[in-house]
Amino acid sequence: MQDKITDVKTQVVQEVQPHIKSGILNGETAVRIGSKLAIRYRTEPGLSPTISIYSPKNTLLVAGRPMVEIGETGIYEYSVTFLVAWGKGAFTIVCSEPVKGTVDAFVLKVSDTDIEDVSSSVSAVLGSTSGITNLKTVTETLSTQFGDMDKAIAQISKNITGKVEEVKGAATELAGVFKQLEEMSKTIKEIGGTSGISMEKLYDVSKDKQNDIEYIKNKSEELKAAMELNQKLIENVAKKPVVQSWFEFK
Repeated sequence: MQDKITDVKTQVVQEVQPHIKSGILNGETAVRIGSKLAIRYRTEPGLSPTISIYSPKNTLLVAGRPMVEIGETGIYEYSVTFLVAWGKGAFTIVCSEPVKGTVDAFVLKVSDTDIEDVSSSVSAVLGSTSGITNLKTVTETLSTQFGDMDKAIAQISKNITGKVEEVKGAATELAGVFKQLEEMSKTIKEIGGTSGISMEKLYDVSKDKQNDIEYIKNKSEELKAAMELNQKLIENVAKKPVVQSWFEFK
């Protein structure tokens, strides 16, 4: 009996080989329609994994196309262009390898809005103004980023006007942009220059409106006005009356 156990142990040791964890390496969760994305899949070197892509309605768009190994790394790649004809929504991407029997999949959201760019632009505002004490530098940076945000929000409004389902789908992302607007309000308020003047209406960001695109557009205009007013008050050496105006969307 002991000899049989020893034989089994020896056989197991000889047959067990180092195992490479297989899986899709992409960290993206969303792309814009018409864009190109390289899908990467890791498994063992020298194999022939394939990729398949399904539409939001489970229609097979890419069927078992071979992936190309990068050198001898065991990482395989296939570039996908998300065609306009494919539409928008949640696409399922499946990578598999038959020899080792490995498979992995993930869901990628395809959209025609620039909402992700809005969040990135607003985040850039907060990061670029951190630690800056020079008022001119702060306001110049904020002005540039406000301009980028205006363009992106305008594009979002154009894309989702009259499309109720797309408005609902953007709710989560708009909430993220709204949160950044709250932080921007704090940044502009901390610039100073409005001592003794009631500016709470401009600084206030209503949580009830976090999914309202028109409100976000208007709040962006109000915060820009507050920033410019702060600058005028601080630079008002002669202590002359200061007037600030802005337009709002209806």
